[in-house]
Amino acid sequence: RLETARLQIDIHAAQQTQIFRESETSASVTSHAMDAALNLDEWHQPASPYAMNKEAMLKSFDNLVRMRGYGEEQTRLQKQALLSSFHGDIVNRLIEKNDPQQARAYLESYAGEIQPKQAEGLNRLVDLANLKNDSSALSQSLIAADGKPQEALVSLAALADNGKISPDLYEATRERIDYQQKLQEDKAAQEKESIKNKAYAW
Repeated sequence: RLETARLQIDIHAAQQTQIFRESETSASVTSHAMDAALNLDEWHQPASPYAMNKEAMLKSFDNLVRMRGYGEEQTRLQKQALLSSFHGDIVNRLIEKNDPQQARAYLESYAGEIQPKQAEGLNRLVDLANLKNDSSALSQSLIAADGKPQEALVSLAALADNGKISPDLYEATRERIDYQQKLQEDKAAQEKESIKNKAYAW
């Protein structure tokens, strides 16, 4: 009975040690991924903190799957999921920094490490970010050139009719100009009401 009890204690201690090591290694994977993301501006440089942390993340991952005894296929799937999540976070961070061009370049560079379905969704996000920036720039340019939103809409329609802008860009820009027109109309109405109230007060 004593030997059995000792054996059980040894087994339990070994299990706890294994759990602790796995937990530490898993935390290392997460930590290196976060450190890489904090240095995303240098993602294209081979010896950058981003690159070094990404490499360290993958080494920790390799250690983790070895500890867990994963087979080849399970390791492949887990690694693919890890990289897809990692790259998705970087792309989202670049979009949040209002840099969709870098996000696109990043996606193209690491397309082979991202699951196809997720890559499709990320590409849509980048497209939307580019459309947002392009429509904002175009609406401001047209209003500045034409002076009034109504006239800017005419110029915008001409660009679309001549095939110089895409339908998506036309719609997004039109919505922005419409919004600016409404703001101007509301402001004019408020000023008119203010003048009227002052006249009554007088």
